[in-house]
Amino acid sequence: MSGRIKRPLDRQVNVRDASLFVIASEGARTEPEYFRAFNTPRVQVVTLPTDADGRSAPKHVANRATDFRRKYDLGPEDDLWVVIDFDRWGPAQLSEVAKMATTRRFKLAVSRPCFELWLWLHLDSWTAEEIATADALERALRARLGEWQKSRPEVQRFLPGVDQAVERAESLDAPGTDRWPQSAGSHVYKLVRALRARR
Repeated sequence: MSGRIKRPLDRQVNVRDASLFVIASEGARTEPEYFRAFNTPRVQVVTLPTDADGRSAPKHVANRATDFRRKYDLGPEDDLWVVIDFDRWGPAQLSEVAKMATTRRFKLAVSRPCFELWLWLHLDSWTAEEIATADALERALRARLGEWQKSRPEVQRFLPGVDQAVERAESLDAPGTDRWPQSAGSHVYKLVRALRARR
């Protein structure tokens, strides 16, 4: 007996073969709220956001994911993901986490410069000259939506554009073999595809 706890499925939803998606994120509000919108009876999402201690560096996010795996008995139908940004950390820290992903069996979804690029792709294509930084992306989101705050992301505004976001992110990612985007882009499309494939 491993001593691990049964995976934390919502037992009120009577679907025995539901997949569990565990998503550890750098962000405290935006990413968790966004991914929880993908909950269905067949796909249950558990988010592990950065909490009040502020430990959001990629290594800490990865440790939250692997601590969860050690605690719970995840099955082959379950996925463990780490969602982080490129802008504050750079290649050295991401390389360390990419190696951890292989040995600790989690998947990595990096956005460059940040998760807000993924959200922007729900609304429009990416334009390097206009929105090349995290600050510029936040300004662009505010201009497009009339209001944008990370503390109140109101993700339902983005969800109608999920298909377009996946297509746009994939086109930015060609050929799609790098561990993270080498220029502006987001590998969150891979996670969203996996979530939607299990519905």
